[in-house]
Amino acid sequence: MDSVRRLSLAVTTLAWASATCACGSPAAVSAPQRLPRPASFFRPTAPAPGDLAAGRGLCPMAGLTTGDQRVRLTLEGDVVFDTDKHDLKPAALGALAKIKTTVIDAHPGARIAVEGHTDDRGSVEHNMGLSDRRATSVASWFEHNGITSDRIARQGYGKAHPKVPNTSDLNRSKNRRVEIVVSWGNESTAQAAASCPTVQACCDLGSPSGCLGASLGADGWGSDLGSRGMEDSEGVLRLNACVATRSPAVWITSTNENKVARLDEQDGKEVFRVPTWGAYPQRTAVAGDGSVWITNRDSGSYVHLSPDGKLQCSSRYKTCYTRAAAVDSRGFAWIGCHDTGDLIQVDPKQTEGTTEVDGVEGEKATVPKCKELGRVKLEEVAPYGLAADRSGGLWVGTDGGPVAKVDTVGRRILMTVKPDQDPKLEKCWAPYGITIDRDGNPWYANYGCKSVVKLDGATGRVLGVFKGGPEGLEHPRALGADQRGHIWVSENASHFVDELAADGTFVRRVDTKACEGGEAPLGVASDSEGDMWVALPSTGRVMQFRTDGTFLSCAPTNAPPFQNPYTYSDFTGASQQMSGSETGKTRVQLEQSASVRWKLLSMRVATPAGTSVCVRARAAESRPALAAAGWGEAQCPRSKDWTAARLSLGQGLVGKVLEVELELSSSDPASTPMISDLTAAAVPAGK
Repeated sequence: MDSVRRLSLAVTTLAWASATCACGSPAAVSAPQRLPRPASFFRPTAPAPGDLAAGRGLCPMAGLTTGDQRVRLTLEGDVVFDTDKHDLKPAALGALAKIKTTVIDAHPGARIAVEGHTDDRGSVEHNMGLSDRRATSVASWFEHNGITSDRIARQGYGKAHPKVPNTSDLNRSKNRRVEIVVSWGNESTAQAAASCPTVQACCDLGSPSGCLGASLGADGWGSDLGSRGMEDSEGVLRLNACVATRSPAVWITSTNENKVARLDEQDGKEVFRVPTWGAYPQRTAVAGDGSVWITNRDSGSYVHLSPDGKLQCSSRYKTCYTRAAAVDSRGFAWIGCHDTGDLIQVDPKQTEGTTEVDGVEGEKATVPKCKELGRVKLEEVAPYGLAADRSGGLWVGTDGGPVAKVDTVGRRILMTVKPDQDPKLEKCWAPYGITIDRDGNPWYANYGCKSVVKLDGATGRVLGVFKGGPEGLEHPRALGADQRGHIWVSENASHFVDELAADGTFVRRVDTKACEGGEAPLGVASDSEGDMWVALPSTGRVMQFRTDGTFLSCAPTNAPPFQNPYTYSDFTGASQQMSGSETGKTRVQLEQSASVRWKLLSMRVATPAGTSVCVRARAAESRPALAAAGWGEAQCPRSKDWTAARLSLGQGLVGKVLEVELELSSSDPASTPMISDLTAAAVPAGK
């Protein structure tokens, strides 16, 4: 083991009172204690805009947590170091430079604690040595770049302090990390929480003596948070602000049989094929939870299907000529009406009344009607495609003429753009497909002009007109963006998809004939693992391939071909991951020994601007029986700062086990909602 100076790292912890006192009143705050534990272990406070703004641009390499005058940045070990090595990789140098300029230099005199952590594989001695050498490498970089050694502490902790349980390869990758804590000013401020002689929810219910209270068990928020883009930081559930999560969903319309199929992105197998409850399904928009919105063109309707294919709601038939769909940065669905120029905003969680639709065999069925929140009337623009950006903007595609950008929050037109007036287009403008890049710039497939057009997301001006490689682009009809920010173009008059870099530079061509002679590709999109999918109506299949062009599968691999997979909008959720909200969802259970009536949930919540927390619950007599239980209505408490939230369960949910689902979302990669101190109040089932 390298000989290094070991500094004892300690941190002032926030004292959260637990003494018995009157309900709702704060307890006395005990004196701050010094504990021999990593400096990175601190309870985060509600983030202020200025605190988190300093971390912009650090993703995806660094995660960010704020505390009282301190920031924790988490560097993924596999990105910073090679396996079992401690030399900094080139990719790490840029991240460390950004940390120095955006965080450390912003607080002159700040103190820096550098910690190395490993997973559970290997001996204690080996992991301690490796983590110590890695911490020293990072600390030495700071010293060589102008930070005096007396401001830096370093320590290797080996496998003693995992971030998440070492229960999977994914979790182990989260635990192989270097954490950097930057502290400044006075850190001794303590914060008190409301206390109660029983659980807080019983005090909030108003009957602590006769209440049957429950708190989270030993597992806390759960053991698989890492795979859900979340983390437990000293009992506080929060998003990992640099991990955009979405369910692995690939939805393909089988248009001529009025059905849609969900495919397994690992092997291309069909999971199920279900009706779309309307005629001629065409556009799709996949939400972060894996659910899908579908426009049924010929019935003039749209529907929302759950991740397991169940109908959540439908619009009325003949709502309009539905030719566009997208999910915005806050999770709301938008439907484009090509005939009227309307954009319809739809609530993904609520319904209003019922409507009649065609069932599986043509019989009529009465189903929940989707709740329309509002409309935007476009001028000169007939919606033919939609793409949302991270800042709340929505770009409208068209089959000719002007395009538009809409503010999804204020439901108003921000700008109308006429690209055909730009000389770069050489008087040729015949757009079709649309996608959005990482910078919020819309790209249009200039179908009849054999080019792709990129607009500036802020001004609408034409940034570039791109014609692919030496072979050109034969009728580019559909576009999709991969996880690297590259744009993929389907040549509908040939058998190729083309890859363009973010600046429009041609990268490669991939032959779709690898999938049973497939030609005339349509929709192209990236899945949650970064692989690409392209719909091939000529064969009724969908080709899966890697971004280097390696063929993977010709789906569905276990079912008959689709009848015209007419998909060319977002069908994997790639748009939501690229430009929508970061979302994490987990479920926790609270339990009593006998059946009770669960009445109230109590928690502390912080939802800075651009973030949200939504909670819903259900109850059953046993954990296995929960799957068949119905959910109560979702509630979304809002508070810019830490605030106690009390969520009524109405007349109560009866059962031994209460399951609570928590959904955290953020449309800002530098901010996160937070939840702590979840408790539940119940009364005997007969009351």
